[in-house]
Amino acid sequence: MHFEAAIRIDPRQADAHSNLGALMVAAGQAAEGLAHIERGIAVRPDLGGAHANRALALFSLGRFAEAWEAVRRAREHGAEPTPALLAALRAKAPEPGQ
Repeated sequence: MHFEAAIRIDPRQADAHSNLGALMVAAGQAAEGLAHIERGIAVRPDLGGAHANRALALFSLGRFAEAWEAVRRAREHGAEPTPALLAALRAKAPEPGQ
């Protein structure tokens, strides 16, 4: 996988960690994916897409309040999670402040 190769070359590749994590979540490995996404955020806390990926991972783990916080952080950094994720999250827990 290209993301894994990028991480081997430079473990501080925030985008590679985030994207690998998102692929792992999609493959049913949400906990492992979340760990990669969080490594990416540790390197680049301003990476909005990583926060959106984190929201997806947390949703997949049933951690809905934390997922909403990740949505808020994604939006703060200029990224919007997918409409499908937002709808699914709203079906499980109301959006804070709404």
